[in-house]
Amino acid sequence: MKKIYLILLLSILFFSCKKESISPTVKAIEGIWKYESFIGFGPTLPLPPGNGRIIFIGSDRTFERRNFDTLILRSTYSLDQKRDCFGEEQRLFFKTTDPYFFEGFISIENNKLIVSSSNCISDGGITTYRKK
Repeated sequence: MKKIYLILLLSILFFSCKKESISPTVKAIEGIWKYESFIGFGPTLPLPPGNGRIIFIGSDRTFERRNFDTLILRSTYSLDQKRDCFGEEQRLFFKTTDPYFFEGFISIENNKLIVSSSNCISDGGITTYRKK
């Protein structure tokens, strides 16, 4: 009987830790982000400031893609812990139901949202957004 309680307790701790690691990231990524650059196969051409390509990420898992103030698409997003092709480390994976949005592993560095493709994709890339 003690083993059952121990397994139940460990399961609860395991799943609660996973949620806690994603929750602070939702706070960090929510807001309005301006498209800054894409680095990938071929030449890298950063877009000029004020290019109008904007995404909105809501704390309620809403996602919007805008061109200046015009709403192009409204959808939802999910965050999951995933392991890339190389390495054992779990990374945060951002996916939206928008078919034209580049999904991938996310990180935030120097007030920039960085969305990078998996190492499994040979000609993937890195998209950078700056917080508005």
